[in-house]
Amino acid sequence: MVFSSIIFIFYFLPVFLLGYYVSGWRTGALLAGSVAFYVWGEGGYVFLLLALIGANYAGARALDAAETEGRRRLILTGMIVLDLAVLAWFKYAAFLAQILNDVLPGNPLPELTHRLPLGISFFTFQLISYAIDIYRRAVPVERSLARFSAYILMFPHLIAGPIVRYADIREELQSDRRGSGRIGLGFQYFIVGLCQKVLIANTVAPVADHAFGLPPGTLTATTAWLGALAYTLQIYFDF
Repeated sequence: MVFSSIIFIFYFLPVFLLGYYVSGWRTGALLAGSVAFYVWGEGGYVFLLLALIGANYAGARALDAAETEGRRRLILTGMIVLDLAVLAWFKYAAFLAQILNDVLPGNPLPELTHRLPLGISFFTFQLISYAIDIYRRAVPVERSLARFSAYILMFPHLIAGPIVRYADIREELQSDRRGSGRIGLGFQYFIVGLCQKVLIANTVAPVADHAFGLPPGTLTATTAWLGALAYTLQIYFDF
């Protein structure tokens, strides 16, 4: 579900905003909406994401409670290794298995065909950034599992970034402000971003695709520069 799609703008967003502003538990509404958003796009891996959140929540609590520096380093290392191991499995295991099968006789390893979970790089490095901040005591540990889950799962940045540090959003997660001025500002940002995506990024994308799709022998300098410029604008206004 992309933010410029019909289903997001006319179905998901109105229902989410209604629940968010009517509900008495803002964090719960944000968490429920974010889980629903992720399930829509990648339902098969939602339990993996929830398991990682639970493991990192418990690890951060243990890291905060640890008294010796050696124990703190051990816990931090374990959290980072766990997060990176999951990321490496999904991003590189199939590639490495294929290389080994090409090198070793008899294709000893099974072919791995698992899909890459949506946003796995973003939420993995966000979990790691949180663990490092707790280790450095840059922020107090989040004791609410619901707020911590909402921080990681928050759908506006879950699948496309950016990576948000906990220190930058901690006060907003714990606040309950819902003023009309903030609603208007939010809609203003959304409309500007939507226009940039639909009117600029989507318009220049075919130019970039055409230029990059040409055989090298037929690509002129002018076309190459136009393609590079179009691709630059596409990436900039897409994100």
